[in-house]
Amino acid sequence: MKKQLAFTQFYAALGRKGALALCLALCMLGLGLSVNAEHGKAGITTFDVGGAGTGAGQGTQPLAINPAGAITGLFCDPSTCHGFVRAPDGDITPFDVQGATGTAAESINPAGTITGEFWDSSGVYHGYLRAPDGNITPFDARGRARSPPPFRAPTRPASTPAGGSRDTS
Repeated sequence: MKKQLAFTQFYAALGRKGALALCLALCMLGLGLSVNAEHGKAGITTFDVGGAGTGAGQGTQPLAINPAGAITGLFCDPSTCHGFVRAPDGDITPFDVQGATGTAAESINPAGTITGEFWDSSGVYHGYLRAPDGNITPFDARGRARSPPPFRAPTRPASTPAGGSRDTS
């Protein structure tokens, strides 16, 4: 009861304008702390992957980001699409699955493992797992390829891909 009485007396002494000023000051303090917690890194960063086209259906498409700030996605040039990973320091590494006619990177886990899809010359879609060292392992769910493309397959922290497949027969 004493605490409630003390707050009521404080509020009465402060008045309405003083209470609003106090509220505003506390909100500004909270905003300042949140920016400091991020070391001033709040903001939007734009980038394009070198070689990305500028025509219709071309360009850079970031699709996922991990807690460290690594970004993955795809970029399309006039002939096909490729996967990429952008490191937190801004270094961009494009990649393709060997033998693919197109590659899309769709998710990245905290360890930097990427999953995505690629398509072959017959237009059949397959999945792949790209390890942080760049090693790519293609896979098909239970030995089946997919067409049309599967939905996104998120990666788990233990580098185990998760997702689904569709049987088009």
